[in-house]
Amino acid sequence: MNTISFPKIFNGNSTTVKYGDDATKQSIQLLVSCECGELFGDPNFGIHLKRYFFEQNNVILKDILIDEIYTKIIDYCPQIYLERKDITMFIDRNKLVANIVYKNQETFITNMFSLVLFKIEGSE
Repeated sequence: MNTISFPKIFNGNSTTVKYGDDATKQSIQLLVSCECGELFGDPNFGIHLKRYFFEQNNVILKDILIDEIYTKIIDYCPQIYLERKDITMFIDRNKLVANIVYKNQETFITNMFSLVLFKIEGSE
């Protein structure tokens, strides 16, 4: 299990908030990997990924999952900017992968990373 690294909160003598890209990526990974109600103290943190395991795999289910991921990132990660179209999902062998493209609100640098949402045990 990976640990969470916290961003550098202040730079030098000023009170400007600094967010590192690694910390942002880990925050989003934690947000997406938690089930709603799993984190003590905030019942809305996380997504309902387990709810979709046994649903019929179709375009509507994919859109619902993308909407939920987008809404939670907007609510819990104010340091980044993204639009719904910046989240894409695809199946790579036995993994469900989400690509997330976002812009850092402080540096205005656009970054992209892939996040494995689900992996079938025993594959690879």
